[in-house]
Amino acid sequence: MKHHALKKEETKMNPKVKEIFDLAKATAQKAAKAAGKAAETAGRKTEEMVEIAKFKMQIFSLENDCDALFKDIGKSVYVTHTGDEIQPEEIEKRISELDEKYAQIAALRAKIELARPKRKCPACGRECDKDDAYCGGCGGALE
Repeated sequence: MKHHALKKEETKMNPKVKEIFDLAKATAQKAAKAAGKAAETAGRKTEEMVEIAKFKMQIFSLENDCDALFKDIGKSVYVTHTGDEIQPEEIEKRISELDEKYAQIAALRAKIELARPKRKCPACGRECDKDDAYCGGCGGALE
């Protein structure tokens, strides 16, 4: 009987040690929860960055197309300068293509602005990027 009673007493934990273990457990749970939120936020931020990068690549491609169209228009103007004839419809066609490409670029830039997270300055109401620490308008700290 004595042996069994001794075993029970040995398994009892000192209240101070138990308190430390409970505190460590609670801290570990909080840290795990915070790490999960950080990973979720990082995932969202990565998705935003990838989307914006895609838009920027499309803009880059369209700008290269515009450069080629400008080059073609310049050659056409030079050819007319040398006395050769160019059909005006060809230049008008290139200008229309430029207009379309610039409209596409403007639409992509608008999408980039929408994809960037924004917040309002509590002092002046100006729209600022979510990552800004201070307002670009009034200099006030952003919460």
